[in-house]
Amino acid sequence: MAPGEEPKRPAKERESHLLEQSENIVTDPDEIARIEVENGFVQFDAVTRLIQDGLDSEKRFRLRPATIMELNRVEAAGRGA
Repeated sequence: MAPGEEPKRPAKERESHLLEQSENIVTDPDEIARIEVENGFVQFDAVTRLIQDGLDSEKRFRLRPATIMELNRVEAAGRGA
């Protein structure tokens, strides 16, 4: 098993886990909009910190694919994913 990889679960347990996840899906448009706005602010704050860190260290700020992936992780963490 690779580092960070979860052990294989029995099929019945996987189905139960997927059903549990599907019950937590937000379908209300107003709630979806609220969550998207909140996540946008979280990502904005994360980018602001990245830029400020770059300014403080006198290194040039570069928006790289890894940075964008990190922002996606920040967003996913905000959703509880």
